[in-house]
Amino acid sequence: MLSPLSNVSINLFYLACFFITGIGLASVWLISWSVIFILVYLALVLWLLDRRSKGAIFLIGLSLGAAYLNYQIERRQLIEEAWQQEDRVVLIGTVITSPEIRPTGSYLKLKVDWAVQAQSELRGHVAVLGDYSWSEFLPGQKLMIMGQPSLSDDFQEYRLKSGLYATFFHPRLKPVGHPSIYQVTTLMARLQKRASAIIKSRLVEPASSLLEAMLLGREISKSSLAEDLSRTGLNHIAVVSGMHLVVLTGLLRGILNGIGLNYRRSAIVILIIILFFILLTGGRPAIWRAGLMVGFGLLGSLLGRIYQPERAIIWAAVILLLINPMFLRWDIGFQLSFLAAAGLIGWTDRIKRWLEWIPGVFLQEALAVTLAAQLATVPLVAYYFQQISLVGPLANVLIVAFLPLVFGLGLIFVCLVGCSPISWLMGLTLTLLTEMIFFFSSLKWATITVVVPVWLVATYYLAWALLTWSKAKKASTFHVERLC
Repeated sequence: MLSPLSNVSINLFYLACFFITGIGLASVWLISWSVIFILVYLALVLWLLDRRSKGAIFLIGLSLGAAYLNYQIERRQLIEEAWQQEDRVVLIGTVITSPEIRPTGSYLKLKVDWAVQAQSELRGHVAVLGDYSWSEFLPGQKLMIMGQPSLSDDFQEYRLKSGLYATFFHPRLKPVGHPSIYQVTTLMARLQKRASAIIKSRLVEPASSLLEAMLLGREISKSSLAEDLSRTGLNHIAVVSGMHLVVLTGLLRGILNGIGLNYRRSAIVILIIILFFILLTGGRPAIWRAGLMVGFGLLGSLLGRIYQPERAIIWAAVILLLINPMFLRWDIGFQLSFLAAAGLIGWTDRIKRWLEWIPGVFLQEALAVTLAAQLATVPLVAYYFQQISLVGPLANVLIVAFLPLVFGLGLIFVCLVGCSPISWLMGLTLTLLTEMIFFFSSLKWATITVVVPVWLVATYYLAWALLTWSKAKKASTFHVERLC
């Protein structure tokens, strides 16, 4: 028999799953408050009839998810109405992320502190696009913004996923004071800027852009390299992800064990460094997802709990959706990141068994990981980008094996300020990597153009989820029987 604590843990896990489901359904089909109240009433009835009813948990989770999204949408609408009344404003805001250099200028994200001149009370986050010189403004810097806020429908989806309410195109900016050097975000921005300068001074394009993307979370500046990555299905290598954190954790554990630090203390140090690394790389949803999953694993070992990745990914999703429930519907990176992780968790072992006829354990593992991630993400990629990479599986098997080496070597390269021997080795490795990407991209049959209807994508993922669920349920039953 399962203990009461185990029952509570399982019920909370189901509640989290259905909470995500509620947000997903409400994102596509608006669920009114009256329907939510009916669902809550039915849940209470089921719970009174049977205190262990999974149906009650399902309805409560669904209601909570839909209610939370409705609340956030209504809150957002109230703030947007205030912004829509404004023609020209003067605001004081604080830079909250490192500036990005784009073809049209510098891109800053700011939190509104107060309105100096406005018709109504304005709050929330805004984006500012303007002069390249604005890239000098670091997080923590307060700025006076004078200009006209734009709420164009063309950027509505981007504003939703980014938590923005308006965009200022080439306003007047005036610094107010200086950012505190003791703020964590300011320190991370300075470190990122220093690391970027080291990479650019020691490496040439496109190697420098690729390493900046892998180490610092920067977007690929060279359009040709970005297109080649897309054609070969290798976009993920230019995004800081779970693989980077796994390599970083391994390197740190080796160093900390080498200096005699015990497991508990080294786990705490690794957790702190991972948090700093997430902030250093911009803190996008994909890296937060990976960081939370690695963090859950380290915390579980500290508390003496068995790490269950399928639960870790659900709780990571819940935490991020509590921050911004709009991620689930409008952030493609969020969707692909969690689908790829779910594919790896649910299907890698099964695919590896299917590939036992292939010689070499390493090759079996590489193919299984690649195919599991591809099976989970290809339909959504085809739906959004209207193309499928035919060379993706082969390119991933050959290139992904280099990534831990490139990432580990890149960390050493930056820490040693690009010393000559490491710089030469780093350049050679990145040149080999980029040449492989160019080769696969140059193949005429690298990609095919497809148009996938949304109903087909929905059917695929429903079948995929049911198969994964049945597999997880069998595994769970097996483990329960063993414990009994």
